[in-house]
Formats: sequence, structure tokens, C-alpha cells
Amino acid sequence: MPLLRAFNPTVLVTQHGCDSHRLDPLAHLSLSVDGQRQAQVMMHELAHELCAGRWIATGGGGYALVQVVPRTWTHLLAVAAGRRSTRKWRSRLSGGNSLGR
Repeated sequence: MPLLRAFNPTVLVTQHGCDSHRLDPLAHLSLSVDGQRQAQVMMHELAHELCAGRWIATGGGGYALVQVVPRTWTHLLAVAAGRRSTRKWRSRLSGGNSLGR
């Protein structure tokens, strides 16, 4: 991040492949979906800090097509849309009735 700040870009272009997940058989990077989401949040924050919010975020690769890819890309879309809290979704998935208020 210090290099990115020193470069001072006008737009941030990031690639958020799912192959960094622990279920990927090739990369062995061992991230969880939450870890991938945290990286997305960090890039979103940097885009606002350095680029006035100009951010091109792309998806990509990954072999866990059912367990990881949909969740990771859904998180990416939520982060890009400014929906950083997943509290209400976790509650709904666990059978709760919370609207996240």
C-alpha cells in the first residue's frame, strides 16, 4: 500500500480471482472467503482515498465453482456498491429474522 500511495493513481484497477481461496487445488494461498472480502474492502477504501472512488474491480479464476466463486463475487459486488456489512445476510442464512437495522 505504501507503493500505491506513492504512485498516486487516478484510477484503481484490481483483479479479484477466487483462486486465492484455500479450496483452490493449484494456488495454495489458503485465504477464506472472509479474507478475500477483506482484501476487497481494502481496495475499495484505497480507491476512495487515492482515486476519488474510481475503481475497476474484475472477477476471475478459481476452481471451487460452487463453494467459493458465487460467494466471493457477491461480496465483491456488495463492497463495490458500498454494502460493507454482511450481518443481515448472515442472519437470514442462519434462519434469523433480522433486517440488519
